[in-house]
Amino acid sequence: MKRTPHLLAIQSHVVFGHAGNSAAVFPMQRIGVNVWPLNTVQFSNHTQYGQWAGEVLAPAQIPALVEGICNIGELGNCDAVLSGYLGSAEQGRAILAGVERIKAVNPKALYLCDPVMGHAQKGCIVPQEVSDFLLQEAVAKADILCPNQLELDSFCRRQAQSLEDCADMARSLLEHGPQVVLVKHLAYPGREADAFEMLLVTREGSWHLRRPLLAFPRQPV
Repeated sequence: MKRTPHLLAIQSHVVFGHAGNSAAVFPMQRIGVNVWPLNTVQFSNHTQYGQWAGEVLAPAQIPALVEGICNIGELGNCDAVLSGYLGSAEQGRAILAGVERIKAVNPKALYLCDPVMGHAQKGCIVPQEVSDFLLQEAVAKADILCPNQLELDSFCRRQAQSLEDCADMARSLLEHGPQVVLVKHLAYPGREADAFEMLLVTREGSWHLRRPLLAFPRQPV
């Protein structure tokens, strides 16, 4: 009998709409993943609306909750940790401590970092200290890194000029720790405007995916 994978999902939650864990948990459950949601923030809505209510989880809560899972004998069942939107750099450091704790119990566990950074045009607001943490600390600890185009450019400190350039930049990040880099939304100059593109890079090769882009007047969150 195939074992059910267990994943600790540490990212945001919104009451209205779907973003972070409120978007990711259900699809992962539908494909057979046992998701353990840990919400970094609980906001009324996505920050793209320009105003929101809610709170950021105290950083100390993250290792405390991880240790609570350990105390009931379940932490060794954690196969992967996913981190997304962070409310503070201290939250990020607490997540890295949690990842280290999990890997001490299960050395095969993977850490997937979705390095969510601020994007003014999309209304995504992230403190600068969070971006600094992702650029300077998180990348070295991630087994899998999933930047978008803005984040890829930020990691490499330059703007990609072509698909080949994106592949080279993603490949360069493998030298800093990750085993896999998935660029989840390519936006290089000259890209077809009616297509949505992704790029997966490992030390063994590169894979490029293109599909029709479904345009929305605003991000569906």
